[in-house]
Amino acid sequence: GHVISDTHDLHGLGGKKDARIVSDRFGKYKACYALKGKTAADAVHGVLDFMGDRCVQRIYCGNACELENSRENLSIPRAKTLPGIPRSNARAERVRWGVLDGTGTLLIHARLPGGVWPFAASHYCHMDNVRKDASGSSRRSRKHCGDLTGQEIPFGAAVVYLPAETKKSGTHRKWGPTSRLGVFAGYDIQP
Repeated sequence: GHVISDTHDLHGLGGKKDARIVSDRFGKYKACYALKGKTAADAVHGVLDFMGDRCVQRIYCGNACELENSRENLSIPRAKTLPGIPRSNARAERVRWGVLDGTGTLLIHARLPGGVWPFAASHYCHMDNVRKDASGSSRRSRKHCGDLTGQEIPFGAAVVYLPAETKKSGTHRKWGPTSRLGVFAGYDIQP
């Protein structure tokens, strides 16, 4: 699915105004990529990042030129959706609305402004992918052969961190703390 922020007040940090939501066929495993615009290069990046090392048999996508160009560049067959026939893209619409609702919920709970939606959307998708179901496995473990280890941190949680030495993070005072207080904005996950 594709989400466009029509007005300036909906733009995210870094000038991100569009989002590409990519999911598997059944909409269970998903990712959201915040974009500055609708380009074929951005669409290709999103699909490649989502694929990782897996082979994609077919892409279900709308008729947007950037999607068609990216599909052709990747040589992946297409299953068309039919304009005006909601049944043909109902799964994609459910995933899109789920990500929009989940992102909004995270922003409300974290009491953060809408401009951080690119981080909230990515965090929502990741946490939904690693959530364990009744069988004790997660969507991520089924896709990537294993669960992630480590702590699950809520979006917007206050965190104390040590700034990277390469970053200018202010001066350290002799008796001051070496750590900083920040807000957790999500994970950086490799495909």
